[in-house]
Amino acid sequence: MFGWRARIGCIHPRRGQLHTSMIEMEKVMPEGVYLNDVFLDGPKSQTLEDLVAMFPQLEPAAQEVAQIGVDLIIQVGAPICLAQGPGGDKKIIGLIEQATGMPATTCVTALVQALQHMDVHKVVVVCPYYAEASAGMLRTVLEHAGLEVVSLVRGEVAWSNIADIPQPQVYRMAKTAFFQAQNADGLLIAGGGAPVYEIVEALEMDIGKPVVAHNFAAAWQALRMAHVRQPIQGYGRLLTVF
Repeated sequence: MFGWRARIGCIHPRRGQLHTSMIEMEKVMPEGVYLNDVFLDGPKSQTLEDLVAMFPQLEPAAQEVAQIGVDLIIQVGAPICLAQGPGGDKKIIGLIEQATGMPATTCVTALVQALQHMDVHKVVVVCPYYAEASAGMLRTVLEHAGLEVVSLVRGEVAWSNIADIPQPQVYRMAKTAFFQAQNADGLLIAGGGAPVYEIVEALEMDIGKPVVAHNFAAAWQALRMAHVRQPIQGYGRLLTVF
């Protein structure tokens, strides 16, 4: 029986592309945990207008994934949530829960709670491909949650190529950003479209501080909500401390 331990519904953005978020979340799931994925149509770009235009798609997507039978639903894809401003995650959670009657969360909620759980208060944020507007919205949401963004570094990568960003490139970018900053408690790699599964543990060892990576934070949050607390080795500290 698939999903005998937990069935997690995931709402991902953008059909018709390589879904790093789906692949990385599936990669770390323990035996007996099943992910059921649905995909939105878009966004067309990272502009605020296009991100906000995605919002009406969330309710039917949530209803679709709920029909298959899941224990909870997580909305994956931070910019859609960030575009709603501070408190946007609560708005999306409320919408999903009202539409389906199931517990819900978002990847933005997961990022904040993961940083707090790892006792990170002063954070260096690395966004391998976020546009300036999306990165700015992320900073606003993190600061509204009481976190101090010591520095925020963006990569200049075309949005159409995000799944092909070399992981060593992200490692170097993140490591350089961390050591150029001062007095940071930890590091956040934001943007679930860029793969990081090979580098998180090494990066965490090398900087000596917690590293919260987008998709692993989403997986961690979903597993906690599903009451599956099996430590997962090889992808950083977060997935070992439920």
